Amino acid sequence: MKNQLLVWLTTLLIINLCVETFGVQLETLTIYDIQHPTDTQLADASYIGDSQYDGQMVNCAGGTVIHKFRGGKITLFDPAQSQGWGGLVVKDLSDNWDLFDGVQLGDWVSFENILVNEYNGNTQLEFTDTSGDFHITPGHSLPSPIIVSTSDLSAPADNENIGGVDLTMEKYEAMYLKVEGVTVGTMDLGRKDDNYELNSPDGTCWGADYMSTTKGVNYHPLIQPGQAYESISGILEQSYKNDWNYFQLLTTGDGDIVPGPEPLSCALLLLGTGIIFRRRQI
Repeated sequence: MKNQLLVWLTTLLIINLCVETFGVQLETLTIYDIQHPTDTQLADASYIGDSQYDGQMVNCAGGTVIHKFRGGKITLFDPAQSQGWGGLVVKDLSDNWDLFDGVQLGDWVSFENILVNEYNGNTQLEFTDTSGDFHITPGHSLPSPIIVSTSDLSAPADNENIGGVDLTMEKYEAMYLKVEGVTVGTMDLGRKDDNYELNSPDGTCWGADYMSTTKGVNYHPLIQPGQAYESISGILEQSYKNDWNYFQLLTTGDGDIVPGPEPLSCALLLLGTGIIFRRRQI
């Protein structure tokens, strides 16, 4: 019995030494920890927004599922970070979509042993058949969109922005945002010709609808050039590929698009002022 106990204690000691030596034990990180850059990254002029944990296996404390998109993509939000660095995309690469089919909107999902990977400028977790365990706690509230200015999500200069990234926008990556008092301007922009301008007195940002339309359809039917909107909401995504580098506000459904009131006609306006014109008889 003593020999068995000695063997067991020795085994535990070896395991602990291996964990300490080779870093097998993974620290649990928040979405903020994964998304927020280090001081060294911020001081580097060539920094493009990649996570400090890119390419590493981590445990993640997770967040609330606020959106599910075809292709196995899930967007998480941590309400403790509502001012920035609180959103993250998880990609389900498992054969049977165990994660994607297993979670619902409002579920809090956390992960063990999952890969951090940068994809087209966006930080995401990658769940596979061989890496990544998840745990679900249902019943969490879905967030209201965070109101930002169009100047916070500035469109690329000359419809193209090669190199460099504005960290004012980077901190909002994968977060649910709203811009108010905007008008749709030029359309057919971006690397897939499916972006459009959202103009306001504060500036211009770019929107897109591929999360709220059927595959192959560029624009939501409520998006029309020249149309004024009370607000447009969506999830912010970076598109960094083939010399393109810009952020786009992706609408997720009809409720994200709130048209403004129709302008009054001249006749109604004049009637409201009490001015009546009569045709002069000749």
